[in-house]
Amino acid sequence: MLRIAQANASQEKRLIKAGGGRKKSLNKAEEIMLTLYYLHHVPTFQLLGAI
Repeated sequence: MLRIAQANASQEKRLIKAGGGRKKSLNKAEEIMLTLYYLHHVPTFQLLGAI
């Protein structure tokens, strides 16, 4: 079963090249601040979503 899954995975054609995607635009300090801001406001977002 595992061999079949590996064979199928190796035959699939990638739609997006490896390493593709958007480049990072935030530095580490900005990433940390954004994460802390989000975690602080998650309960508020959940309450607004429940309304």
